[in-house]
Amino acid sequence: AAAAPVADVYVDACEPPHCYARAKRVMVLTSRNTFGAAERLVLALRELPRVTVVGERTSGHVATVRDARLVRKSWFVEFAADDVVAVGGERAEARGVRPDIELAQDFNALRAGTDNVLERALDELLLATTLQLAAL
Repeated sequence: AAAAPVADVYVDACEPPHCYARAKRVMVLTSRNTFGAAERLVLALRELPRVTVVGERTSGHVATVRDARLVRKSWFVEFAADDVVAVGGERAEARGVRPDIELAQDFNALRAGTDNVLERALDELLLATTLQLAAL
């Protein structure tokens, strides 16, 4: 049986200058340490037209985990209590969410004070702004 969506994403049809913030591009940064509610947020946000996901594939730990005690409380089992399905039918559990721009975090550069994922997101925003200005 097909899983029912948990929540729908709605986008207002408002245009600038009345909703200036909604006209800007949004970069969502991810890593292999993005999990749970953060992964659900990435799944929802990436459906919006001005959102770009940059970084590593997320962890794939999307579902709410429940546990149950077995055999006089000496054993327990953990299980996924829900099924999270993206708008397009994609499941991220055990697979993760693939970013639009896949880029591994460079930990040596990070230790030296440079975040290559953040830098790439900023470069993308600058490029988008430059192209918008050129089109005027």
